Amino acid sequence: MLSFSASIPLAFSERNKTLEITIDTNNAKEDLPYFFRSGMFTMEWYDKGSSQSKYDYIYEKYLAEHAPGLNTIYVPLWSGSLEDYKDKVENKGYLDRSIDKARKIRSAGGRVLFSFQDMPRWLSSAPPGSADYPRYPPADYEQWENLIAFTVDYLYKKGIIYAGYRIWEEADDDSFWAGTDEEFCRLYESSVKGIQSVDPNAKITFGNLSLALKDAPSETPSLLWKMIHYAAEKRLPLDYIIFHPFNFMPFSEVYENNISDVREELKNAGLDENIPFHSESWNSWLKDDGRLEGDQLDTRSQERDLEYNAANIISTLRAQNAGGVKYHAFYSDIDWEFYKYNLYGLKENQQFFGDFGIFTKDVVIKPSYNAFKALSLFAGLKENKIPRKIPVSMPDDDYVTALASQTQDKKITRILLSNFIPAESMASHFIFLTLKTHLFSIGYHREVMELILKPLKETTKRHPPGKDPDKDNIIKVNLSYLGWIVTNTDFPDPLDDLRIKKGLQSGFFLIQGKLDEMAYYTHNSREVELTVSNLPSGRYVLNTYLIDKEHSNSCRANKETELIPTDTPCGINGVVDKAVAKAKHDSKRKAKKETLKFLRRKGFAECKIRELLVAMKDISESCDADALCVRERLAGLCQQYPADCENIKDAYLLYKDVQQTLFYFGRYKYANPSLSPITIPLYIDRINSDKNLFKPLSHGPALFKKTTDITVPLEGSKCMTAITVNNGAYSTTLSLQPYSVMLIELFPAADIAIPIPPVQ
Repeated sequence: MLSFSASIPLAFSERNKTLEITIDTNNAKEDLPYFFRSGMFTMEWYDKGSSQSKYDYIYEKYLAEHAPGLNTIYVPLWSGSLEDYKDKVENKGYLDRSIDKARKIRSAGGRVLFSFQDMPRWLSSAPPGSADYPRYPPADYEQWENLIAFTVDYLYKKGIIYAGYRIWEEADDDSFWAGTDEEFCRLYESSVKGIQSVDPNAKITFGNLSLALKDAPSETPSLLWKMIHYAAEKRLPLDYIIFHPFNFMPFSEVYENNISDVREELKNAGLDENIPFHSESWNSWLKDDGRLEGDQLDTRSQERDLEYNAANIISTLRAQNAGGVKYHAFYSDIDWEFYKYNLYGLKENQQFFGDFGIFTKDVVIKPSYNAFKALSLFAGLKENKIPRKIPVSMPDDDYVTALASQTQDKKITRILLSNFIPAESMASHFIFLTLKTHLFSIGYHREVMELILKPLKETTKRHPPGKDPDKDNIIKVNLSYLGWIVTNTDFPDPLDDLRIKKGLQSGFFLIQGKLDEMAYYTHNSREVELTVSNLPSGRYVLNTYLIDKEHSNSCRANKETELIPTDTPCGINGVVDKAVAKAKHDSKRKAKKETLKFLRRKGFAECKIRELLVAMKDISESCDADALCVRERLAGLCQQYPADCENIKDAYLLYKDVQQTLFYFGRYKYANPSLSPITIPLYIDRINSDKNLFKPLSHGPALFKKTTDITVPLEGSKCMTAITVNNGAYSTTLSLQPYSVMLIELFPAADIAIPIPPVQ
């Protein structure tokens, strides 16, 4: 048994060294890649009965404040039969919202990828009564082909041309696909036939497979390998490779190494090795995948609500682009709400529970939303024109990311910075990269390194640091844990087990240094010396936007103002939760009042009105966004009052329309101009847009018992300063908090007409 000592010499000795970043504007010669736009996976299909107001608000907000990239849109296929589906589409507007969404995205410069997944019950080969029928292959592939062909034809007739189509989601995961690999190959072929029967030039691919070409530990060909060779054999189109990178390290090498292997396999199969790679449904997932009651998956991971994910987004995007990724779609636009409320026992208005969206379940923006907004400004949102990319000169750094752009007219220079330090499971990946570098330095080649690292990773997966296998009462990666992993890993022949373990031990001082470095930078700011050169001399405006613990951070604002301290990172019943609660209360009260007026005008007796209002409130709250539930409950009311059925339906629609419109937009306007608009003081858009909403007032009563200087919108962090550029260069020293994002705009003062602060 080897003994591993924790008393290793400290390798990290340059903690306070200033990082020097230089940007030469004369080097802005190429356009910024399209990649640097807000690609998004839209989640409305999980909320299929949501109100038009919620749908409108999400997309109005997103498209007004972001430069959309490649956006994935789910196409709902739920139906009772092919004829029923055709009737829903042609006569009941079943696809209208998906089409409207696609039009809005494209009109804003975005691109659209439609996703076909989830088998309808009538076509599923699942056993009778199975609740998992959406995961199964079709019982009739010709009917599936007809279903796809009809859908694409309808989209085509509605003017949705030049769209891409993605077949299924994560078919190499049995949570999404219950068929065999061969059945998925056949499904793809059937889908291609259906699409190409309408549009022979459509871009088509399959969705979100692992980039691994072999399945561990069996080393059999993976589904991706099979799909590549099946597409080559059958001469099927393969226009993108879409993969699913959760919690990848923000290093270009991580992407480049995986992508290069797949490109080589495409070449071997006789396919185009230069097809674009698309990272879809990417996010952070620091916690282990754990299941709760039954088969429900606990997907919460609280860092997604924090500034951590904002910094992760910018750093990861830089790494993806440098590693060869051409498109991306972040997962996702809004937090899931379809099962979590009861499962997790959340408070009614609790907004933050560690889910995937850039919006909370009630559409409050998170720091991650602001990260994509900063990215969109960097990518030319204000000018509505793609800027030029400026190469950045800086030392290799594992934490600070820097990107630079300049508008086509050379007037505005922008610098986007992030300071991201890997944590928990992502830090484990960092350690393996450090080990890999060490093994290379002592003479191991790539093939042998992979043989060494593979069993190490498998041991780590079986015994994660959170389970404390070395029993040192520490549940994070440290040398004691790493020593336990190495000791308890068997390196198979022809590897020399003892020699390899000694070789790994000899690199532990590097790992200790990396652990110390990460620990330090997790709690200390980075000093950055930024120099921008080859600027025309003169007076300039310097704008900075910031996302960190104290800026552009709805989560931290809520935590700082919670009345009763909790152990949650984002708090419960802080100002954000309370503002949402007030918006809900006021919008429901006004909606009830307007519905009361409507029912009185229709001649309903007061006693019946009271009963109906109680019933409508119950339907609204118990059904939430489930349209089928609403229809069934309204049908029950119609059975009680058959003569008043249509008025009851109209009253409920009025109630929901007033309530939702007020809740999101704060103002409901009747079509009849003689009727005054209805307003409420607090609503979602004000929470998301008013940079002074939660700040302490200098006079008058405070809106809430506790207030904060932390703003929700990115604009709340904006700082405008006048500077002078001498001799064509500007230098400044910046301090970047851990997990922070900073956007800098630099432009001549003559281009702004409003007063600006004095020169620094």
